Amino acid sequence: MNSPRQNAASVPEEPAEASPVVQTKVDKLNPWPGLDAYDEASSAFFYGRSTESAELFRLIRLDSLTVIYGKSGLGKTSLLQAGLFPSLRAEHYLPVLVRLDFAEGIENPPLEQVRQRLRQALESAKAEYPATEGYESLWEYLHRKDAEFWSTDNFPLTPVLVFDQFEEVFSRTRGNEKSIEQVLDWLADLIENRIPPELATEAAGARRSRLDLLSQRYRIVLSFREDFLPEVRTWEKKVPSLLRSSLRLEPMSRECAVETVIRSGRPVLGDGEVASSALDILQQNTDTSTKLRARTVLDSSVATSIVDLVGRRGRPGHTTDASDTVIEPVLLSLCCTQLNKRRAAGAHIDKILVDKAGQDILETFYRDALADPKVKGEPDAARFIEEYLIQGDFRGDYPKQEAIDENKLRSEQLAALTDRHRLLRIVHRGDTARIELIHDRLVPVVRASRDIRKAKDDERQKLARDQDREKRERDERDLRRLRIAITLFGLLAITALGAAGWAVRASREAYKAQVQASKNERIANKALQQISYAFDIRKAALSHDQKKLDELASKLEQNNRIRFAATATDLHYKAGGLEIYKFALFPQPETLPKGEDSVAFITYLAAHPSFQNTLLTGGPASEFVVSYTGWGCLTRIVALTEYDDVKKSPTVTVFDMCKLLGGGWAQE
Repeated sequence: MNSPRQNAASVPEEPAEASPVVQTKVDKLNPWPGLDAYDEASSAFFYGRSTESAELFRLIRLDSLTVIYGKSGLGKTSLLQAGLFPSLRAEHYLPVLVRLDFAEGIENPPLEQVRQRLRQALESAKAEYPATEGYESLWEYLHRKDAEFWSTDNFPLTPVLVFDQFEEVFSRTRGNEKSIEQVLDWLADLIENRIPPELATEAAGARRSRLDLLSQRYRIVLSFREDFLPEVRTWEKKVPSLLRSSLRLEPMSRECAVETVIRSGRPVLGDGEVASSALDILQQNTDTSTKLRARTVLDSSVATSIVDLVGRRGRPGHTTDASDTVIEPVLLSLCCTQLNKRRAAGAHIDKILVDKAGQDILETFYRDALADPKVKGEPDAARFIEEYLIQGDFRGDYPKQEAIDENKLRSEQLAALTDRHRLLRIVHRGDTARIELIHDRLVPVVRASRDIRKAKDDERQKLARDQDREKRERDERDLRRLRIAITLFGLLAITALGAAGWAVRASREAYKAQVQASKNERIANKALQQISYAFDIRKAALSHDQKKLDELASKLEQNNRIRFAATATDLHYKAGGLEIYKFALFPQPETLPKGEDSVAFITYLAAHPSFQNTLLTGGPASEFVVSYTGWGCLTRIVALTEYDDVKKSPTVTVFDMCKLLGGGWAQE
């Protein structure tokens, strides 16, 4: 136990200006921060990690370096801020939260950032501390003989430098090995209490005389994602004690998660008081029958329903076996936050609400934020997030002012996404405000949404190319038909003139020629009428004039000899909560006429309000197959068949695509 200070005489230097930090407001009616971390001020609502908090505190007291690592989503930052920091302060340790910034053009280099955060922490605690000299490094400052830090109640303070999200030393400095090496060497000297090279020279003798080289009156904590453990271990040669005192953070057990929800959410849960009493009985009462009754109450509680909902999320088959339930605290917090937002004013979270909310909390959270009227519109906020705020499997960030100035995001959109929905947050790296996703757990959701959007864009582009090719083929074929018709009409005229010249000598032959000319003229006119008629049908379809379309189609021959088929291929993604398929329409090859009656092309008229392009045309090159991407089939397709023989009138076939698909397809 530290003893009170007997004497104090130190001069604090001017405090460094702190970066503004906006924390999620957590109170009795809003006891969960969503994807944000619990901060130290909300520690009264932080439950479920008391064992880990105690173990971390024990390790910190015993060794100069403590390492905590675990998967993203397990709540490492919350454990540090809301679980560990209050315990440290109670025992006269001074937690200093550090997140190094490696952004280009930043005013303070990473090493100076740590000194600045130490000064801010000392000022915030109203501690007395010696002023720093401009030339000295943090190692030199912390080893000065007069480096004593005193609390307001006259206890010596031990600084604990907590490097949160330490994996950013590797993920945010790609291609800058010199910067990584400098930071790691500097930290290694602090951790191993090794004299830095610049202080080991003969010229630095005077500076060394001011130092207590053997003391180590500080602690260091490194917190990072488990998938960066191999990169961190490459540093082990310089830091032999790297993993000597370490804690691997595991997911919450089901029982621990249930307790967490009950303890923090008691005022807003429908059975919060009853469940809380049952929990007390289980933890305090030794009577077996009483504990069994309490267990029954807990097993049927709202909190248990919430935990099982989160535990099943993402597991194949959504098994109901609770024995192997794995709970990620960040997802649990998000789920509880979303449920709390959905409860009516004055109402509680109950099982009906839990069942109604469904299991797609993250997807719903992302989709709802983007559906906000203040977020929708141009520029496309979703495109900005998906293209600039994720980098592979990691979060990226983007300068706030540049995003506004370059019209990648409106101020109104940003305000809604940060303040209202908390999908994004503003982080201050040096003098630059930058935009980033609220948590790593959103990266897979954003990446999946981006991939779906790109797939749809590719499909639209392909469809546009196919439609353009089919249109060119159709226009060329129509032009050839028109030329044939004009040629026939010209032959008619020539034949008529020739017949007139021979009229005097061969009136009978002239009469026959005139009859043939009239016949040819009728054929040419009929061909022109058929081409015009087909154009009128397409025009009616494009203008969504169903009445006109039905009127024109009814005058053509109904061709039931050509039989059609349809297929649906699952593309394995959803849009608007609906599964998306690639649908194809085509005639059965054996039913197509051959020879003089062979088909030139088939236009499928899909007159439905949801279709932007109501005409789908297939020619011989594609075997008359057309396709579209969507979530449903159409009960009425009109197939307009046109033939190589210009004298042959087009025919129509009306069919139910959904019946052709079978398998219980819902009608449009």
